[in-house]
Amino acid sequence: MNNAIAMVVPSRWESFSLVFIEALFSGLPIIYLKGASVDGYFDGLPFAIAVDARNPQAIAEAMRYVVAQEAAIKGALARWQEEGGLARFSRPAIREVFDHGLQASIMSASPAQARVDIRPLCHRHAAISCASSLKHSIAAKA
Repeated sequence: MNNAIAMVVPSRWESFSLVFIEALFSGLPIIYLKGASVDGYFDGLPFAIAVDARNPQAIAEAMRYVVAQEAAIKGALARWQEEGGLARFSRPAIREVFDHGLQASIMSASPAQARVDIRPLCHRHAAISCASSLKHSIAAKA
């Protein structure tokens, strides 16, 4: 990706795509689909351009724009990175959101249950293995 100008993925059926986040971490502007993928996360930012997947001319125009404005766009992305723009996509931030959601789920299922500290169970584990560890931990305490 070091020599790339931008990341373009014009697939019509794209879920939240980590390749766009990886591109931003790598300093690449992104061209993504309106109404899909990362739409809504980077509104108004010059290095994240939403296009209509059914409009090849719009995709081509976005690509021409990024090529023509590469230095300015990548400069804006670099400043945004330095200001912490990607912090919400860091491992600690994702872990915190996951922890909060899991705690809320546990408390709504069993409000009398004491707060379970899942951090030791989740450390360096994927969400699935974390949830599995938590399930076994709660069952062992019951």
